[in-house]
Amino acid sequence: MKRDRRLVLFSGAGVSADSGLQTFRDAGGLWENHKVDEIANYLTWRDRSASVHRFYDARRAQLASASPNAAHQLAARLQKRHGAVIMTQNVDDLYERAGCEDVIHLHGRLTQMRCVACGRVWDVGYEAWPEGGRCACNSRRGVKPNVVFFYEPAPEYPKMFKMLSSLGPEDVLLVSGTSGQVIQIGDLARKSRARTILSNLTTDRGDKDGVVHIDDRHFNHVLHGRAIDTAARLEHLIDWLMSAPLQRPAEHEQGSPDPAF
Repeated sequence: MKRDRRLVLFSGAGVSADSGLQTFRDAGGLWENHKVDEIANYLTWRDRSASVHRFYDARRAQLASASPNAAHQLAARLQKRHGAVIMTQNVDDLYERAGCEDVIHLHGRLTQMRCVACGRVWDVGYEAWPEGGRCACNSRRGVKPNVVFFYEPAPEYPKMFKMLSSLGPEDVLLVSGTSGQVIQIGDLARKSRARTILSNLTTDRGDKDGVVHIDDRHFNHVLHGRAIDTAARLEHLIDWLMSAPLQRPAEHEQGSPDPAF
């Protein structure tokens, strides 16, 4: 039985960099200036709750003044036109503000708090969490940002793996703005049966240990550059792939039968 083609957008912190939000792992990123164990470790966060809340309060304040960029706006158009499924590692709300719906936030939402004592999740917008603040269940030490910390279960991961493993040769997977070091999307894309696109700032030259996490050669199409510079070309490519007769290149061979790419 013939089914509609599916388009999946998978993104990381690089997508929001053009909106002025710092990435985590790039030079000058958040992990250079903060110790992960102090502000993102699920095993120890209660012992450092004041530092944890200060860090995420600052992230919310920064987010309040940010605006969606060309990548978020492109995602909204692709969702309206092709029903794109949007999966992001980002905890900001810029996709939603650009008009995207049903975004799968793999690592939680910065604008929400969660109580690990009772499981309640609620929205705080861009406000700072007050010192001594409590959940409705009266727990104080159980309240944390609704962001997935290291060593914390990520409840959306099963949905992500199920979606990615279900993609077929007629589908399209776009990977953008990610180092591939947290979720090994480079390997997942290499194994995918879908037609794959990589849109990152530059080629991955390897981490400090020389490990390449996102290998350009494992994608059918590769576009490098800032979102504001590549959005138009990327949109044209995706529209073409979603409408053209299925003509998949050789296994993970870059390029396209269309000379425009």
